[in-house]
Amino acid sequence: MENLENEVWEDIEEFKGVYQVSNLGRVKSLDKYVKNRSGIDSTKIVGKILSQKTSKFGYKSAGLCVKQKVSWRLIHRLVAIAFLPNPLNLSDVNHVDGIKSNNFVENLEWLSKGDNQRHAYKLGLKNQDGTKNPKAKLNDEQVLEIRRTYKEGNLSQRKIGEIYNVSRALIGYIVRNQIWNNINIK
Repeated sequence: MENLENEVWEDIEEFKGVYQVSNLGRVKSLDKYVKNRSGIDSTKIVGKILSQKTSKFGYKSAGLCVKQKVSWRLIHRLVAIAFLPNPLNLSDVNHVDGIKSNNFVENLEWLSKGDNQRHAYKLGLKNQDGTKNPKAKLNDEQVLEIRRTYKEGNLSQRKIGEIYNVSRALIGYIVRNQIWNNINIK
C-alpha cells in the first residue's frame, strides 16, 4: 500500500460535508454532531474509514448513508470525479493496469466507452472468442464439424449455413479461421 503520508482527501461532491474520498482509494465519514431526542444536547460521532465490498466483477464500492438511506458508490468513480479533470466529459473510468481493485488516482483515467473496451481487450481482460461470446450461435463441436464438412468439399458455405441456421458469411469467417480460431481440426 502507498504511504499514507501522501494521502489527500476531497469531499465527495454528492455528499459534501459528510463523506470524503482519498487519492489512495479510501472513503471516510466525517465527524458529525447528532442532537438527542430532547434537541438540547448533541453527541459527537467520530468519522471513520469505511469498509469496502468487492463486486463479483472485481470493483470496490462503499455504502454511503444519508437520512438512513444507503447508496452504494464505486470507489474508482469517486476517486476520478474528485481528483481527475474530465474536460471532454468522457463517460468511463479506466484502471490503467487492468486491476479493478487498484483505485489509486495514478492508476485511473477518463476514457470513452469504446476506448475503455479496446483497453480491456488489449490487456486480455475481455475475451469473447467462441462460446465466451454471449451472442454465439454455435458451440465448439459445431465449429469443428463445419470446418471438417467444408474441407471435405461436398457442401457450399451457403448450404452449411442453412444446416446450422446461420449466415453464409459466418460460415466463411469460420472456415477462414477469422473467428473461432481457438478451435482447430486435428
